[in-house]
Amino acid sequence: MTEFYGSIMSEYAHDCKKHKQLRRELSEQFDKKLPEIIRNLAETSSFISKDSEEFTSLLKEAIETYSQSHWRSVIALIGVAGESFTNQMYERIGDFTSNTGVKMERDDLFGKNRNVNEKIKIAALKFCNGIDDAIYKKLLKIKKLRDNCIHPQKKEHEWHNEARESLNSFIEITNWNSQKMYNNIKPKNIEIMAL
Repeated sequence: MTEFYGSIMSEYAHDCKKHKQLRRELSEQFDKKLPEIIRNLAETSSFISKDSEEFTSLLKEAIETYSQSHWRSVIALIGVAGESFTNQMYERIGDFTSNTGVKMERDDLFGKNRNVNEKIKIAALKFCNGIDDAIYKKLLKIKKLRDNCIHPQKKEHEWHNEARESLNSFIEITNWNSQKMYNNIKPKNIEIMAL
């Protein structure tokens, strides 16, 4: 069977006879791959989405990529989706008020969004009650899986289990987010100790 890539596709698309051959061969490839696609999709959890959120479109792309067994691509996409989710939630952190009544802004405590690394943003979200402990652990796990995938320690690795774990963890985060009603995250009071 012929594998089609790059400019050869253009040549086949414009020649009627070749177009029919291309269509037949692509259909055969799809038919052979269909059981694998169905099996892979069965491994994913269902999710509730808010289509307006950037990380939702990344999640949908990751699910499609997962169906095609592109494990490292899934992990990378979910890593980007996790970062997008974290950034969006971090922007919702409101100002703090200490137990002495002193107002403090998020940027003064944690730094401006673009200058704060992802682990600190995740920790800030947990500290401010923006996410619970389970979501906190899932976001850190997704980041770790992404980092391990992008900078692998092992040369030969399948990545299927990690892709499934990463994808399903982010689906759980998306479902949690869809059920949570919030505007700004209201941080808990910060106790300031007198010196």
